[in-house]
Amino acid sequence: MIFNSAVFIYFFLVVLAVCYFFAVRKTSRTIQNLFLLIASYIFYGWWDWIFLILIVFVSVSNFYIALLMEQKESIRGHLLFLAVVIDMGILGFFKYYNFFIENLSTILKTSAVFLGAQNSTLFRDDIFLQIILPVGISFLRSKPFLT
Repeated sequence: MIFNSAVFIYFFLVVLAVCYFFAVRKTSRTIQNLFLLIASYIFYGWWDWIFLILIVFVSVSNFYIALLMEQKESIRGHLLFLAVVIDMGILGFFKYYNFFIENLSTILKTSAVFLGAQNSTLFRDDIFLQIILPVGISFLRSKPFLT
C-alpha cells in the first residue's frame, strides 16, 4: 500500500473514522494507542507480511527498553544507547546493505580477472541476496518515546 493509492485513502478514512469515534466516546488512551499500533502494523504489513517481524521486533524491543529505563535510573543512558544501536543498526543494514554488496561484488570481479577465475560461481551477481525493505527513517520515530 503506497500513500497515493486508492487502497491507502480508503484505509486512512476508516482509521480516521475509528479514531474520531474513539475521541467522541472518550475511549481510554490505551485502547486508542493499541488501535493505532494495529493499524500501523496492517499498513506496514500490506507490502509483505514478512516485514511485520522486523517492525514488531523494533517496537517491542523499544517498548521494553523504555520500561527498563523508567525503572532503572542508574543505567538509563546505557539502555538508551542500546535502543539507538538496535534501531540504527537495523536501519543501516537495510539502507546500506546493497551498497556494500555491490562494491564487494565489484571488488571480487576485479580480483577474479587478476586471478584468472572469471567463471567461478563466487563471482556471479546472483550469488548475493538482494534485500529490499519498504522502510525509511520514518519507522524509527520511536526515538522520542525512549528519551
